[in-house]
Amino acid sequence: IRYASVALICFAFAPGHDWPEGSGFLVPRRENRLITACTFYSQKWPADGNLFLVRCSVGRIDDERWMSMDERKLEELVLGELREIVGVKAQPQHTKTIRWNNSFPQYNVGHAERVTRTRSILPPGISVAGAAFDGVGIPACIRQGKQAADEIDSFL
Repeated sequence: IRYASVALICFAFAPGHDWPEGSGFLVPRRENRLITACTFYSQKWPADGNLFLVRCSVGRIDDERWMSMDERKLEELVLGELREIVGVKAQPQHTKTIRWNNSFPQYNVGHAERVTRTRSILPPGISVAGAAFDGVGIPACIRQGKQAADEIDSFL
């Protein structure tokens, strides 16, 4: 399984900007932007607070232009794209970049069959779980972990 490297650039803005409705957006490859996705945390998971939180993702398979950039340059470019896309003019009060090298599995056609085949040849009492198998999101990984634990528990 091939993995893409990704980074999350998180911004905390003072409230007051008129953000688009919804929880965020995805950016198709053909746009040739660094940003691949953006989540408006404060709209997706409202909470009391005096900051508006935004998480931008960068990195795709075969697009690692951002990897050689230092945090300041990467944050500057991503903020520039965010400004172009949603029109935010405010300066973030806080910024944090988190890099995850080789962390985002890329499923090829036939992936589900490959996973089924892999699981079928594991010895009894051995289970596998994680983003490489049945979904990259946290809920998917939790579900897989519980399923693997149940399988092992049944074996024992």
